[in-house]
Amino acid sequence: MHLLEKFNLQGFRSIKQLDNFTLGPITVLIGANGSGKSNVIGFFRMMNDMMLGGLQAFLQSGGGASNFLHFGPKRTRFLSATLIFRSDRGLNTYHCELTFAAVDRLMIVNEELQFQENGSNYPRNIPIENNEPVESQLSRYLDPNRRTERFIKGFLDKTRVFHFHDTSITSGMRNYCDPREARYLLAEGGNLAAVLLKLRNEFPANYHRIVAGINTVFPELKDFDLDPSGSDGKGLLLRWRPTSNPAEVFGPAHLSDGTLRMIALVTLFNLPEPMSSCMIILDEPELGLHPAAEAYLASLVRSASTQTQVLLSTQSATLVDHFKPSEVVVAQMDEGASTFIRLQDEKLKHWLKRYTLGEAWRKNVFGGRPE
Repeated sequence: MHLLEKFNLQGFRSIKQLDNFTLGPITVLIGANGSGKSNVIGFFRMMNDMMLGGLQAFLQSGGGASNFLHFGPKRTRFLSATLIFRSDRGLNTYHCELTFAAVDRLMIVNEELQFQENGSNYPRNIPIENNEPVESQLSRYLDPNRRTERFIKGFLDKTRVFHFHDTSITSGMRNYCDPREARYLLAEGGNLAAVLLKLRNEFPANYHRIVAGINTVFPELKDFDLDPSGSDGKGLLLRWRPTSNPAEVFGPAHLSDGTLRMIALVTLFNLPEPMSSCMIILDEPELGLHPAAEAYLASLVRSASTQTQVLLSTQSATLVDHFKPSEVVVAQMDEGASTFIRLQDEKLKHWLKRYTLGEAWRKNVFGGRPE
C-alpha cells in the first residue's frame, strides 16, 4: 500500500511550523474549535488543486493569498511544504516554496523532487524547471517514463477532501445530476446518484455491499431506484424503495440529513479501485449521525484503511472511542500557532483501564477537549 508517511508545513494559516507530522493508514485529528484541524485539511485541498493547475483559483476562492499565510503577509511572506511518500520502490519526496506576490497571489519560487530507492542511503534529486511560477510545474507533468513525477502527481491527484455537510434542499445530493458524471465521487457528493448507477451497472459487488451497509443503519431502505429515463430530461435523482412497501418510490426529500450523509459515506468507503482515492480526507464526518451510525462509520474507516489511507477530523468523543490512541493526533493552539501531538498507547494505558479514549478526552487528560 502506498502512503504519505510524513509532511512538514510552514506558514499556512494557523500553522506556523509543523515538522515531521507522521501519518499512518488511519490518522484522526481531534481538538477544540479553532485549534487548526481544518487548516491541515485545507492544506491538502490546496495541494490537490495545485496538482490540477488550479492554485490561483483556489487562493481566490478563499479570499486571496493573504488569508492563507500565517498572520498575513506582513508577518509571513513565505509558505513551504515537504511531503514524503512511500511507494513499492522507495521514498518519494516533493518540496515546494511559495512567496506572496502582487494582486494577492502566491508564486511558486521552488519545486523539488527526490527519490531514494529501497536499500540505498543516497537519495537522487530530480530538478523541476520553474518557467511559469503562477502554477505548479508538476501539474503540467506529462512524461510517463519519469516514475517519481508520475507517482507523486498521481497520489496528490487522488488525495481528495470530502465534505457531505450540505444536505439542504439546494444541495447536489438532493437534486438532479448528470448520469454520465460518475468517474469519481465529487467532494460534496453532488453526483452520488450517478456514482451509484455506475456501480450498479459496472461493479455490482460493490453496489450490493453499499446497499447492505446502508441497510444496517437505515433498515427502511431496501434498494435504490436509479432510472434516468423517468426524469423528463432533468437528469438522475437519488430515488429509493422502502422495505415496508417496495412498490413505492421515494426521492431524496424523504431522507433525513444524517441518512443522506451516511449513504454518501458508505458509498465513498466502498468504491472500487478505479474510482477510489489514494487518500481519503474527511472533516467532521460524524455530523448528524446517530452514535450507532458512528460505530459503523469507524468500521468503514478501519476496513478501507487496508487499501486507502484515511485522514479525518472529528469533534465526537464516541467516534474517537473506536480508534487506538496511536492513531489520534491532538491539535491545540499555543500563542496563536497550532501544535499537533500524537497520542501514545503506553502513556494512556493506565487511564484506559478506567475510561474509554473518548471519556479521557472529555476529562481533558491529554488536552484538546471537545467543546
